[in-house]
Amino acid sequence: WQRGGSPAPMNIHGELYTSEAFLQTHKDLQQSPPEPGCDLEHVVVVLMFWSDATQLTTFSNAKL
Repeated sequence: WQRGGSPAPMNIHGELYTSEAFLQTHKDLQQSPPEPGCDLEHVVVVLMFWSDATQLTTFSNAKL
């Protein structure tokens, strides 16, 4: 996206895989030399961990 009158376009993202950091990391990985004897595709894997609450038991409403 480019705002009217703005000299440079601006990336707009709503997902992690469209963020500037992810795109740059993907580009860097694709441009890196391959491992000798490896013909696997190079991919960036992003894992996001979170928990709203962890249920400890089904006999009460104790949560962690």
